[in-house]
Amino acid sequence: MVNFFWKWGIWLLAYPIIQVLSTLRHEGAHALAAHLEGAKITGFRIIPGSLDGRRQWGWCSWTSVRPMTEWAFLAPFIILPAIILFSLVLAEIVWRSANFSHHIWMTIMLFGVISPAVDTAAVYWRFKRDSGDLKDALGINPLARVRRLAALIFVLCTPGVFWFLAYLLSGLRS
Repeated sequence: MVNFFWKWGIWLLAYPIIQVLSTLRHEGAHALAAHLEGAKITGFRIIPGSLDGRRQWGWCSWTSVRPMTEWAFLAPFIILPAIILFSLVLAEIVWRSANFSHHIWMTIMLFGVISPAVDTAAVYWRFKRDSGDLKDALGINPLARVRRLAALIFVLCTPGVFWFLAYLLSGLRS
């Protein structure tokens, strides 16, 4: 039982850390892109809370004297394809290693593949329901651009998600 917990159950305890790191990646991308566009960052939070009556995992707010482009809002999704591809390559290297580490592989897959898929799905769902931050901030509906980015991210995540699930199922049976 101790071995089972150490191999699988530890990830239930590690999830909050991975969630905070994933939120840092997401909100940090917003902050960096807004800063590069000349905005002043006025708020940054990476732990769950409420903003304007809506429950959020985190948020980044900024002010700018000039109109912002949509890049600051799309930044987390623009960087995700590179993060996903890097994570899949790194996971493959760890997988083929003579000293395979279950914990390192799980961390790479959770942070670099599973989290981006879940993040994209959640934001896309909110966006389609009319309550996403892109529509609120831009006042426009760049749904086609968001759909293309989400489709690219899901296509890149799909092999990793299946690999992850297959590994989980095979490990739970053994």
